[in-house]
Amino acid sequence: MTSVLEQLQSGDIIMVHTRGSILSALIRKILKSYWNHTALVLTNFSRLPEYKTTVVIEVQDEGVIVHRISAFLDPDKFDIGIKRVPNLKAAEKDMIRHYLLSHIDTPYDTARLLDMLIGMLMGDIMTKFSNTKQAICSSLIQKAFYYAVPEEKKQDVVFLRDFKNESELEFVSPADIARSDKAAWIYNPHNKQ
Repeated sequence: MTSVLEQLQSGDIIMVHTRGSILSALIRKILKSYWNHTALVLTNFSRLPEYKTTVVIEVQDEGVIVHRISAFLDPDKFDIGIKRVPNLKAAEKDMIRHYLLSHIDTPYDTARLLDMLIGMLMGDIMTKFSNTKQAICSSLIQKAFYYAVPEEKKQDVVFLRDFKNESELEFVSPADIARSDKAAWIYNPHNKQ
């Protein structure tokens, strides 16, 4: 795992399987996915001799937060995988970081999560409770990629299979990112989707 962590780059997507959480287990069951959460690498300080860490951003109950990746490295609590969107330019990675950092302290959108889960159970994603001033993990990451690249590259960073319009970005799930061929697995020890 140490060698994987040292290879992380800004813009890498951390796929998370949370252990011991009923809500996380419910999300995985409904999504039919091993993964229930996502985070994104902001920067990797692994090459600095005195300070080796990777900083990630994610959406938790308290909203959009930044912390060290070590929060996800307890194997009793989490299993992680890592995906990377290929061919991103440095300027695009900067824009992704800027987009995400501009959303620090944005509240978690519990209503949207419940709306998505109910919609998926019923076979359709409902949009009744979407609040664009709040966020869920995977849709915030999806929007960061989408808005960071020029128009001609947008289809190359959309994780949904049948993408039709921007409003669908609000409902991207961890399963959509895990299954997407727009981001390649660079670490997936269980080969799970």
